[in-house]
Amino acid sequence: MNINLRTIALLTDRLDNLTHALELPLPSGMHVEMIQSILPGIRDEIRAALIDETGDNPWLTLEDLEEEEPETDEDDDSGRVIKMYNQ
Repeated sequence: MNINLRTIALLTDRLDNLTHALELPLPSGMHVEMIQSILPGIRDEIRAALIDETGDNPWLTLEDLEEEEPETDEDDDSGRVIKMYNQ
């Protein structure tokens, strides 16, 4: 199995475990703190696995693209320089 798909499968299991943990008889504040501390990490791991798997980052904003330095390619036949952004 592909490592990225395996990572996503394991993260799905973690989300399932987190859902079941919400049924524990704990104060609401503890549940909220648990979710706030765990979900961002899971989100980041899912994003990283998807970006690694697809080679594309759908979460890039226009500002992110504008901050990247354009890569200059060879001149084409008309002498114009082709600029491409790395993604």
